[in-house]
Formats: sequence, C-alpha cells, structure tokens
Amino acid sequence: MKRICLILALFAAALTAPAALPTAVGDTIADVEGARRVVLTGRGDSLLVDISGSEHNADYHLRYVRTTADSATADVERRGARWDFVTPFEKNRSRADREIGIGGLGFGFVTPLAAPAGMRVDMRRSFEIFIEPLTVSLFTRNRRHAFSYGVGFGWRNFRLDGGSRFLKDRWDNLTVGPFPEGASPDYSRIKLFSLTIPFRYRFYITDELTLGLAAIMSCNSYGSIETRYRKDGLRMREFDKHIHQKKVTADFMLALSYDDMGVYVKASPFRVLEPALGPDFRSLSVGFSLGF
Repeated sequence: MKRICLILALFAAALTAPAALPTAVGDTIADVEGARRVVLTGRGDSLLVDISGSEHNADYHLRYVRTTADSATADVERRGARWDFVTPFEKNRSRADREIGIGGLGFGFVTPLAAPAGMRVDMRRSFEIFIEPLTVSLFTRNRRHAFSYGVGFGWRNFRLDGGSRFLKDRWDNLTVGPFPEGASPDYSRIKLFSLTIPFRYRFYITDELTLGLAAIMSCNSYGSIETRYRKDGLRMREFDKHIHQKKVTADFMLALSYDDMGVYVKASPFRVLEPALGPDFRSLSVGFSLGF
C-alpha cells in the first residue's frame, strides 16, 4: 500500500509539470515503507523527490533528483539517523541498508571480578570511558535489526580504596601491598588504554527503544600504575608503565537505549593482567551510553 501511494504521487507530479518527463524501466531507486512525508518538486527539466521518515525510523531522509538532459544524472542522499554521515551516490539495496557514521560514546564505573584478597577497588572512583568514532551498520529491510562493526578507543582506571597500593616486587612482578609506615595515602591505581573493534547487534523494539548486544575485542596497547601519598611532609609519587597487561582481551556488553541515550553493563571473561606476573582478576562495568 505504501509503495502504491508513492507511485501515485510521482504520477500526479508528472501531470502537473510543464512537460511530461520520459519514463523508462530501470533499477529500484528506493523502497520506503511507511513514509511520513513525501514531497515532489518540478524544477525545469528536473524532478526532486524528498522523503522524510519511515515506518521504523523517524530520522530517515532520502533526497532524489532526476534530470531529463542527455547527460542525465541521479543524485541520492540518504540519512538513517542523526549520527550518520550523508552518503552521495549511494546504491540502493533491496534487502538491507548500509550506513557509515559515528558510533557513540560511553562512561561507566568499573570493578574487578574475583580479585585476590587485599585488592579492594573503590568503584565510585574507578571509571571507564570509550568512544567509537567510526561504525558501519547494516539494517534489515524492515529496519528492526541492525548489525554493525567499527573501531574505537577505551580507557579504564582501577583505583584502590586507600588501604593498599600497587607496587613492583624485586622480581618485577606487580603486587598489592601496604603503604609505607607513617604515610598518608592519596591514591593508587591501574590505568589501561585500548584500541577496540566492536561487533554489535541491535533490535528495535520501537522506533526509539533498542536492545543491544556486543562483543568488543580490545588490543590493550598501554598500561601503567601510579601511587601518590604524603610522608614526612613530602609528596611521593611511584609510577611504572610495565604492568604486564594482557595484550588482547574481549568484553561482552548488554545495552538498553531510548532515543540514543542508554544504560549498559559490560563484563570480560578474560584476565586483565598476566596471572603469573600480577593480581589475577577480571573486569565488570556499568554505566551510561550515547549513540548506541
């Protein structure tokens, strides 16, 4: 029914134009179900079709221009959501739409899982930040399901509660131990930086409400420990960037979003550090997301 309405609208515009435009059988340019608004405009030897909104995506937009000159060209711009780049000269896909855009960002609080005795992390001051500047998304024809992959960056910060500190022993192993006697602790933390490759699936419960699952591969390219405290009136700092972090890990994420704002929980079954060279623990985080 929606396709018939679009054909009728094109036919009406052709009747009101100064001269009839020639027609020819060709490839399907667009197949939009439940279009919210369709505007057809005749400009000299050109016909402009502007479609806003679809049955499952209120932010969908398509602009099509057709000229009747000998060197006729077609210009298509498609936008599926506010985060997407506009892609000129995009080929239509009858079964799935591909969109290249900005993924999103997240902020959350982290805590270790199965941490050894003495490693007490303050989750209120332990956080993570991650961003995905580029994603490629594939939507099914009814736009209920979306699959995406991309590239991103992430930072994680595990901060102890002040009763202990991270330090290196004489064999260069990372351990957890007490502060020096008479010291006034400030903080002690592990920081990790990762390059990420996320693989995501989203199910559109409604146009605004989505449920998402993701597997995120992380290449942990940098890690460090830092400890600060006061002793005998002096500020002391201990720092080391050789903490034997696992080079490649993976996280699994569950997210619920409404109109690009959401909450998530993320866990990793992989150890954060090499177990023979540091404390044996895994990671759990919860937080807020934008754009996923």
